[in-house]
Amino acid sequence: MVWGIAYAELNELAKPHQLLFKIGLLGVSAYAAATFMELELSVLKVTTLPVAVEIVTVAVMTHYLLDLPWIWSFMLGSLLSAVSVAVPIPCLFRLKEEGNYGHSKGISTLVIAAASVIEVECVTIFGTLIAIAFSEGSIIGQILNGPICVVIGVLIGMLVGLFIRRFPGQKDAYVTILRTTLIGVACLFMMLGTAALGYDGAGPLGCFVIPYVASAGWTLQQKQNVERTFAFLWHFFQPLLFGLIGASINFHDIKGDIVGPGVGAISLSILMRTATCFVVLTGVKLNWKEKLFVCLTWCPKATIQAAFGPLALDKVKEMNKNEVIEYAHIVLILAVLAVLITAPLFDFLIIFSGTRLLEREELAEEEEEELRSSISSISVLTREPTTLDFFV
Repeated sequence: MVWGIAYAELNELAKPHQLLFKIGLLGVSAYAAATFMELELSVLKVTTLPVAVEIVTVAVMTHYLLDLPWIWSFMLGSLLSAVSVAVPIPCLFRLKEEGNYGHSKGISTLVIAAASVIEVECVTIFGTLIAIAFSEGSIIGQILNGPICVVIGVLIGMLVGLFIRRFPGQKDAYVTILRTTLIGVACLFMMLGTAALGYDGAGPLGCFVIPYVASAGWTLQQKQNVERTFAFLWHFFQPLLFGLIGASINFHDIKGDIVGPGVGAISLSILMRTATCFVVLTGVKLNWKEKLFVCLTWCPKATIQAAFGPLALDKVKEMNKNEVIEYAHIVLILAVLAVLITAPLFDFLIIFSGTRLLEREELAEEEEEELRSSISSISVLTREPTTLDFFV
């Protein structure tokens, strides 16, 4: 992202093409596919309320401090409430490698599954609100646009997912690479196709539904093979995404009166979310230290903000709605601030607090081998990829 910002500042003619953002979104969809495949419905109870609290906090503060209309303030709230699994996953793997911290309590499973749910919730809300904000039809049409996007995203996602579940066959020699390609292409067409039809909110939701439905009929090993391939691809999409969003930033457009309230809104919303998470985790069998650690892992922002932050500005330019371009700039600026502040901060805090808040555990030899196998899809995120990873 820093490279992209510097490049844009040194060369004002360097403006990333909007299509590159659409292609970059495939990386987020691919990465989300790698973490959304092993979702447990039980995590819903510890995600919905904290997300709602953070969205409302951001919306209220930006509405009154930055004069954003309610539809834009809630759109920004849903964007900033999304959790980046790209930050806690490598940290969790490192903690497992160093001392198997928190394994018996299933903390890693809870964190990753809940983060996946939060991503779906926030992306769905954001997509629905952006569709309503840019709808040019009647009021009734604007209201119906959101539910229509949800129905389209879920329906197409389920149909495509069911197809990929059956094709290619289980015994195909290239089953992993074919499944990975089909999911990636399907997600890309979901993003581009629904946007072309005017239902932008359906694309991101469909990208989450497709891999979840497809993988429901696969074995654990087959899921892990596809996950490893997507994790490998993420090494290439991640710098593309963050470079593009950095190149979209023009410091001449960043006003000092935006940064202060923006940082305040981000900070307060994270505090409110953390407190709410701690309360909601009351029914979970964790001690207060473990609850605090789990709350910290759900705070960093990165991938979703990097991918969807520029969408509102792209939409404004595409539809020539210059009267709301200032609102779109505020959304982009706060998305960037959230990434720059929370990603490195909580990456450090998760590692630092993990060895102090979680209990170190020892595993028997057979249990250790099983653990290494189960998190093999995570380990690829902590090292440099090789071409062999793509042909698992």
